[in-house]
Amino acid sequence: RLPNRLLVAVWQAAPSAGNESKMRLGVEGLDSQHILISHSRDEYGKRWSTPQKVPLRNTGALWSPVLHVDHRGVLWLFYSESTDCRKAVLCTECKFPPCELKDTSELCHTDPPLWVPGGHIKVVSSVGPPSQNIWTPSRTLLTQQAGGVI
Repeated sequence: RLPNRLLVAVWQAAPSAGNESKMRLGVEGLDSQHILISHSRDEYGKRWSTPQKVPLRNTGALWSPVLHVDHRGVLWLFYSESTDCRKAVLCTECKFPPCELKDTSELCHTDPPLWVPGGHIKVVSSVGPPSQNIWTPSRTLLTQQAGGVI
């Protein structure tokens, strides 16, 4: 709950594979996986606003959003973005010629391509009331390569 008594919730969401416009039966790890935000003005959170996509520039899937309110009432959104590691499955027939993996490898990419959880740890902060869904540019706090790959 924010100092102004507003309740705010965020979560990761992904569309269905093959249909980027639908939000049911989502496939986790797609490039278009994003973060949604909603807010409630009533005391018990019984009524919520229509979820909105948080406007973050990303090239990979977005994961694990966490909110923090600082002493000034600024809302911070921490999350991770997959950048370097695609999901792989046991390969019996390569569906992505030419496969970048060595001929002796038993792993191949998924169809559609999926990201594994993790990646760069990033943060943005709200500009104005969170209900306006305006955020600062993202800042990378920790890269995926730090400490031997996150």
